[in-house]
Amino acid sequence: KDLLGYVIPYVEKEFRVIKKQKARAIMGYSMGGGQATTIGFRNPKLFAYVGGFSGGNANLITSSPERSATANKDYKMIFVGAGTEDTALNGARSSHTAMTEKGIKHIFSEDTGYGHDYQIWRQYLHTLLQNTFRD
Repeated sequence: KDLLGYVIPYVEKEFRVIKKQKARAIMGYSMGGGQATTIGFRNPKLFAYVGGFSGGNANLITSSPERSATANKDYKMIFVGAGTEDTALNGARSSHTAMTEKGIKHIFSEDTGYGHDYQIWRQYLHTLLQNTFRD
């Protein structure tokens, strides 16, 4: 509610930004990854890029036939990743498997030796930002 009702309208009013879905990304790590994927998958008309680093859930798009059918058209990039020493890995694997079974294009990264910390999240952010808003 706060992001959609206050933050985005404020940013669009006060700053020179492109006010289109193709120019919006939402990504987060840990609990923020859960929030980013929840908000992003509930609002495909607002966000073109959605990412969850050691957190997140693809259930919103994989459990809905309508959302699964339009996901490849709605999103330019979906990312899910976690380190092998991270307790969030099982959730990331489940999301990857579910999206693969539904034919939803996404990037999955399982990174050996990394836990639930910024060492891997900063690598994800660095790599993904280079591939966001490229058109």
